[in-house]
Amino acid sequence: MGEAANSQSERRSCGRHPVQLEAAFTWRREWALRARCGEGRGQAENLSDGGAMLRLPSALPSGADLQLCLRESSSGKVLYVQAKLVWGKPAEDGDGFVGGARFTAVPGKKPDVAVRLASRLA
Repeated sequence: MGEAANSQSERRSCGRHPVQLEAAFTWRREWALRARCGEGRGQAENLSDGGAMLRLPSALPSGADLQLCLRESSSGKVLYVQAKLVWGKPAEDGDGFVGGARFTAVPGKKPDVAVRLASRLA
């Protein structure tokens, strides 16, 4: 586990910011001539300039394209982003699934996206 954790942290070039945001989503994954899709709700637990870690009720296929609506519950502010699920695994506490989503489209994307996202939603 140590080597995997080190290589993952070395690949991550963006700092993480802890958040607790509601995450409503739709997803689509295509293979050859087939496609699967769905929708659901979960939570974003951290943000970076490049993406978010999501906690979801059930597994999604790796590589799924996501349309995310991130909502801060106390203010009701929302932000819509597009992302791709790049990794996923069962949650360590046994409660659902966690996955890493890489942002593919963020409105007005500039440096320090995560800081701006967190401040826009706070």
